[in-house]
Amino acid sequence: MTTYQTPLIVGIFQAENPARQAVDTLRTLGLRYDQVGVAINSSSHATSDLQSDLEKLGMPEEQASYYNNAYKSGKIVVSIRPDGREQEVSEILQSNGAYSFEQDTPAAAESNQPGNVEEPVTDATAEPTNSTVADEQPVQEEANSATATADSADHN
Repeated sequence: MTTYQTPLIVGIFQAENPARQAVDTLRTLGLRYDQVGVAINSSSHATSDLQSDLEKLGMPEEQASYYNNAYKSGKIVVSIRPDGREQEVSEILQSNGAYSFEQDTPAAAESNQPGNVEEPVTDATAEPTNSTVADEQPVQEEANSATATADSADHN
């Protein structure tokens, strides 16, 4: 197994809309599609082994397992290769309600959002619908998650 030491910032979201907002904000900062991975278990592009994908990018097994468990439980995992913008990326994820291995609680992240109402988590076994948000296509293209980022690392 080839492993790359790729620094990643990872956030777990309870619902798709805050994850989409975070990804949109990251994209407006100039982060490319190959720098942002979105893992949605209910997506038709869902990875079968997020833990392995993250480990291939150099993430320690304990952290990769943590994110894999969140992914399998229906949460949305967003991974970013920040390329020197770690603080800015972390702040964007947290301001949109993400939590991480280090934070380990959605309540702390959500408290940064006054009036935030938690949305129900998508059923991990359901097929995605077209009724969520009109701009769903970019998130679905990124839904290959860390796999797309790992594939990109393979070619670098």
